[in-house]
Amino acid sequence: MLTQEQAKKQDLLIDAMHYAGLSPDIWLGAGFIAFQSKCLMAETDKEETKESAWWAMGTIVADFGMARIFDTPDQFYSIYRVMDTDLDLGSFAVRVVQKHDKYAMYVSDTLLPEYTRHLPKKNKKGKRRNVLVADGERFIPVIRQLAEERDDCDFTIATVDQFIEALFEVMLKGCSNTRVISQSIYRYDFLPEKFDYILALPVFGMKNLTDEEHFICKESDAVALENLLLHLNKDGRLVITVPGRITFGQGRTENLRAFVQSMYQIEEITELPSGTFKATGIKTYLMTIGGTNKGDDVSVRRLAGIGQKNKRDMVSEFKVEDETFVLASELDDMGDWNVDRIFSQQDEEWVKFRDTNIRKETLGDVAEIFRGKLISKKDKSGSIGVLNISNIGDYEISFEGIDHIEESERKIGNYILQEGDLIIPARGTAMRCAVFRPQSFICIASSNLIVIRTNPKMLLPEYLKIFLDSPIGRKIIISMQQGTTTINLNYKDLAGMEVPMPALSEQKKSVELYEAEYAFYRESIEKAETRWNETLQRLYKF
Repeated sequence: MLTQEQAKKQDLLIDAMHYAGLSPDIWLGAGFIAFQSKCLMAETDKEETKESAWWAMGTIVADFGMARIFDTPDQFYSIYRVMDTDLDLGSFAVRVVQKHDKYAMYVSDTLLPEYTRHLPKKNKKGKRRNVLVADGERFIPVIRQLAEERDDCDFTIATVDQFIEALFEVMLKGCSNTRVISQSIYRYDFLPEKFDYILALPVFGMKNLTDEEHFICKESDAVALENLLLHLNKDGRLVITVPGRITFGQGRTENLRAFVQSMYQIEEITELPSGTFKATGIKTYLMTIGGTNKGDDVSVRRLAGIGQKNKRDMVSEFKVEDETFVLASELDDMGDWNVDRIFSQQDEEWVKFRDTNIRKETLGDVAEIFRGKLISKKDKSGSIGVLNISNIGDYEISFEGIDHIEESERKIGNYILQEGDLIIPARGTAMRCAVFRPQSFICIASSNLIVIRTNPKMLLPEYLKIFLDSPIGRKIIISMQQGTTTINLNYKDLAGMEVPMPALSEQKKSVELYEAEYAFYRESIEKAETRWNETLQRLYKF
């Protein structure tokens, strides 16, 4: 535990690096080099000057094979002067992690027990467990604790950051059960060996970390999932945090899920609460996957966070909010790993929808779904209207105050809205949808909106709106969200949702009843408001 004085010194060091003009991306490396240089100077008889410090820095950089990240002796000396040889590099690294959003996704001491809860002790023959810590920089705050608490395991810690590699060598000095390697978990043949247990918090969503030739999906988190499974021993386990998109996404993501379920055993899916990671609204799941496909039950949990004073705080404790299980065969039939859907299937509304005799189809088979157009420049006198989230009401679209642009029809042809297009937000804080009716001017949707263009011979857009506004419809939409506190929908994922498909005649009856009752509702509200205002005017005459 850091004393107040130690924490103050570390903050002064971070401030010095900031004022020296160093990018936060290299604060860890800069601190490591300054610390090693200070230690080297303490071992020599040299007087501490700007020149001698610069010499020490050059020696350390050469010894560790690092890049020379300081531009001038003055820049380096401004940091060197506030460095102490008694600095705890481990706690300093954690402090940098906590202060810099580059490291927003890291494993905290609160989350670590969830990662290791399935990590067994020595086997019956006394053989030590071989554990891989993938993307080791994500485990900086807990890496020493992990190595010391599990001295019955041999840890291989992978990183591609040369500063992190050198930092770990120092942080883990004395831990004989660790080795640090420079390897990328996003490369197909990154290691020849396999492991009994793998812990991973991969980079989310990046597409340029690997050649996709060897992998089903190209996003970094999906590559890590597939690649690390290939490095599991037969009876091993992978514990990995994945973004919500992996649990229900369509296309290649769906193919990845099918591969995992056919070759491995999903043992547990845990929904992590907002505040598990610093300043991120991405829905995340901790998955435990076994190296063999032999189990029947899949444990499904939802954790709640404790100890947040505000939304930006990280949780200090977890508690199990919901817990259930599904059969592996049921998960196969579902086609996804959607925790919201699994839990909702146990409530009365979902069971009723699932068991109804009404025919159902996936939305992508009966509708065209696309994202609106990204608008860079508005034009008040433009001839083309642009709908945004604020224009979408609970029942209809408001064209008052609509944005405009001026653009050739050729460039926006694929985005021009048509009669009956159903519009829903792709992001925001409220889920609502409305059916578009043509105006006297051309209209398009902004990129904040998703357009659903149904085949009217199969599905009426008004009927689809009724369904999406229903409790079960909203549950399905919520289960597809990638965000935790705000809506974040991917239009491609909507293609996989099931919608009821009664006969067109039945759809028309529902729509006619809806529209008639909505008209009566509006008329009643207007009459009530008029009467109320007239009453107030009479009462206010004193």
